[in-house]
Amino acid sequence: MGERLVNHYEFYTAFTSDEEFRLLRDGKPLGSLPVSRPLSKGQRIIFGGRRWQVQDVDLEAKVIVVTPARGGEPPQFDGLSAQVHDRVRLEMRQVLMETTPSPLLDTQAQALLQEARDIFQAMGLGTKSITGSSSVSHVLTWQGDSTNDALALLLRHVGIQCENNGLSLEIALGEQDSKKALQTVGRLDITDPSPILDEIENMVTEKWDWALPRQLLMKSYASSHLDLQRAIEVARELGDPA
Repeated sequence: MGERLVNHYEFYTAFTSDEEFRLLRDGKPLGSLPVSRPLSKGQRIIFGGRRWQVQDVDLEAKVIVVTPARGGEPPQFDGLSAQVHDRVRLEMRQVLMETTPSPLLDTQAQALLQEARDIFQAMGLGTKSITGSSSVSHVLTWQGDSTNDALALLLRHVGIQCENNGLSLEIALGEQDSKKALQTVGRLDITDPSPILDEIENMVTEKWDWALPRQLLMKSYASSHLDLQRAIEVARELGDPA
């Protein structure tokens, strides 16, 4: 086995690329999709401009079995986006709160920025983080993907349907119930992250991850892709009744 490994060209590569998964519906291929974000059964993804729900994941065959998902706008998860840092999202919020035109933008871009600022102010997003309807809430954490991915996983861990749409989390509850769900997450003990990560199907992301025991693989994935502690802190802040 060692001889096969060292004689293969991949043994000397320094970088890894996102795994490509084939999408199947009723046994028929839809296409392929590189996946870098946490993937679990029941999750909704977008492919070909449509929303799909993950029914099963075969890691060895690199296959995702999906069925059409109903309702609403498709989420922004497409497997192609680079990870966004916390600082970037905080800077986005700061730009939206300002009123001074940016000297770096042309006329059309200035108009788009002003439209975004007007909507931001009209929705009162400078002072609140949760908006939506009686059945769906959009939670703007203004945190990076490692925190938002972790928070979405924690919410699903306590039985709440939640998707990370990038800028916001979409929770299948009204505002008050969403706050209660966040309060529940804020009380979680993550000393052992294994139960939270157990549903993630694609934790093998680095070159030698396949060789790790599952418990060590979970710790490695959590340290490199998720900020569970910050997610707990954000849940406490957003779920605060005050």
